[in-house]
Amino acid sequence: MDRCFVASVRARISSFLWCLAAGGFGGGYLAYLLTRASGTSIATAAVVFGSVLGSALTVPRALRLGVEVDGGGIRIRNYFHTWAATWGEIDLVGRERYARAQFGVYVPVLAVRLRSGRILSAQATWGLFGKSRERLVSSVAEHARANGIPVEVSADDLHFGWRGAKPTHWTVREITRGFR
Repeated sequence: MDRCFVASVRARISSFLWCLAAGGFGGGYLAYLLTRASGTSIATAAVVFGSVLGSALTVPRALRLGVEVDGGGIRIRNYFHTWAATWGEIDLVGRERYARAQFGVYVPVLAVRLRSGRILSAQATWGLFGKSRERLVSSVAEHARANGIPVEVSADDLHFGWRGAKPTHWTVREITRGFR
């Protein structure tokens, strides 16, 4: 495989809705505070404008979530930061638990540990559908093994659902701490 780009539809929709809510509320509230004219049509217009502007500023970033894998390395596009690591910088490929804001739910995501010890989790890999999970894991495994990097993740490890399947591998943090 030359290049593989994967992004979870569920992760993008979830981030999109959070951006609409948080960006819209934040922008509307800020506009309301700046106008200082409560109960007037100017305040209402400012709140609507601020909500639209706040959402417009945050939504594009939510739609960029994804993971790109190729022969040169891996690029992880999370909401707040984009990381790029070459295969020479990566020490281990595995899974990690990512805390979703709703109800304290933890979801499995793809993660890489760099030789520096830093762990990068790909937020866009939770909730991937079956074929996307398999394509991502096979592409990562192919490139990682070609570079002598251990792979401690399978497509089933990244499954998010209620079927009760137990993961077959430890998380990257658990392996780092010596639980393996």
